[in-house]
Amino acid sequence: FPSEEDLKRTRMLMEDLKSLDIFQSHLEVEHRERVVRNMESLFKQWLTETCLAMNVPEYVTEKVGGRVVPFGSYALGVNAKGADIDLLCVGPGFVQRSDFFSSFVEKLKTHNAIQIIQGYRVTQEIASLVPNIFTFRIVLATIKHWAKSRNIYSNKMGFLGGVAWGILVARVCQLYPYATAAILVDKFFKIFSMWQWNFPILLKNPEEHNLKFPVWNPTVNIIVEELKRGHTIMEEMSDSKPTWKKLFEPAIFLQDYKHFIVLRISTSPSPPTPLHLTSPLTSSSPLTSSKCD
Repeated sequence: FPSEEDLKRTRMLMEDLKSLDIFQSHLEVEHRERVVRNMESLFKQWLTETCLAMNVPEYVTEKVGGRVVPFGSYALGVNAKGADIDLLCVGPGFVQRSDFFSSFVEKLKTHNAIQIIQGYRVTQEIASLVPNIFTFRIVLATIKHWAKSRNIYSNKMGFLGGVAWGILVARVCQLYPYATAAILVDKFFKIFSMWQWNFPILLKNPEEHNLKFPVWNPTVNIIVEELKRGHTIMEEMSDSKPTWKKLFEPAIFLQDYKHFIVLRISTSPSPPTPLHLTSPLTSSSPLTSSKCD
């Protein structure tokens, strides 16, 4: 069970997180809840209109239902200020996917449909498998802020996203079910700085579904180096007065990487067709010198 020193370190962690202003206010939380409710209301209205357009029997239209369920960091209760809300719209099977994409959403990447459903299931699984959801949320908020500060939070850029970091944090919570948040952060860096990454992190016995998702790990060395840095800082904290702010010091890209590619995109003031950027193209992707050659 946690000692008084462990509890003190956790209180200091909470104070530093609050000073960084990463948590949402009650008004912001309520606003997001209203957004989700409004989205569900609009979705149900759209389903009813679609049923009427399809000449579906009236008794079916009256019971068509429809749900909008959150997943990802928002569903786990770890959504930071300004973060997106991941939502899954659930409707009857007779409504065509093409209708949904054309009339309810102007733009939606169809190739992510299966991954979105899987993301909702994973979120629910994570929440049900951690021994203490409150402690889990504090630790995940800490790790997410650290990863963002060190520029390794982005599945689009080949790193890990919110759910992936959540799985790692959940595993540490399972291993130390009675530990405080501060101890769990310490254990997180210790465990994963030494992890053999050819072995998966499992929260329970896996189920074989053969979804054949692609596996891509070009950034694993960068993530491991940052985990080792975090572990070193945690060891230094145990030998002196704990200060969490050093852990969250932002990475300096031009200092950390000697070889990189800069992509610049420009257009005339009034392009003939609208230009939509759907990827974080303003970011620079670190490459080794061999890759640059």
